[in-house]
Amino acid sequence: MEWSVDLDEFETATGLQLPEHVGGDLHLFALNESEYDQAIHGPAELIGSVLFHDPYLAELDHLNEMLLDVVLGSNDAPPRNSKERRDKAELESQVAQIAAMGGTVDIPID
Repeated sequence: MEWSVDLDEFETATGLQLPEHVGGDLHLFALNESEYDQAIHGPAELIGSVLFHDPYLAELDHLNEMLLDVVLGSNDAPPRNSKERRDKAELESQVAQIAAMGGTVDIPID
């Protein structure tokens, strides 16, 4: 059975001892890569990868940029592949439905 260990907010490797077996990825997004040593901290058997950054964050950022494009009617973040073209078309459809009902789309700014 595949499963991942999600320690994406873990900021130090001090005292870290992982399970012997991780059948998926090891998420250490907030940890400095130089602090982690698999031989010391584990796991002894890792089927996936050790990830020190969130691979989906960039995708989410681009999706937010495409939503902003749809709302503003611009094309500053064009789709880069067929999946993103489908995502943008879905965003356009949803924004049009919201507008047809007299609603607005609020975009949170970090």
